[in-house]
Amino acid sequence: MKKEFYVGITEPKEVRRNILESSKTFVQALQRCDAVNRTREEKQRAMLELKDTITEISTAATELKTIMPDYKISSLPKNKPEKKVKVMMPVRKKTGKAKTEKGIKKTEKKETDINRLQKELSTIETKLRGL
Repeated sequence: MKKEFYVGITEPKEVRRNILESSKTFVQALQRCDAVNRTREEKQRAMLELKDTITEISTAATELKTIMPDYKISSLPKNKPEKKVKVMMPVRKKTGKAKTEKGIKKTEKKETDINRLQKELSTIETKLRGL
């Protein structure tokens, strides 16, 4: 046979308000953490893209060196400096890389987590307004 034991709370509304406010703060901290993680992922993607671009440039420079004739700097005629002509480089269009299924699932999961956190935050706020 169990004995039931009850504890009285002197100010239940104030305790509930404090619990809800701390829950709200916790959810906001989770959202900030998620934003930092998204920023890190964007940075990693940008770094990979930069690495690919540098590799392409290096490859193109190597090809250019093989195409250009060999010369010695001392054998070149010394000319007076001419006016510099500004040359416009063509803009390279980005090639759209297809996302893998893993990447799609990962982003969908993050979006659902964010939505869930936002819903929790809104319910906590409505409960706070009700007090």
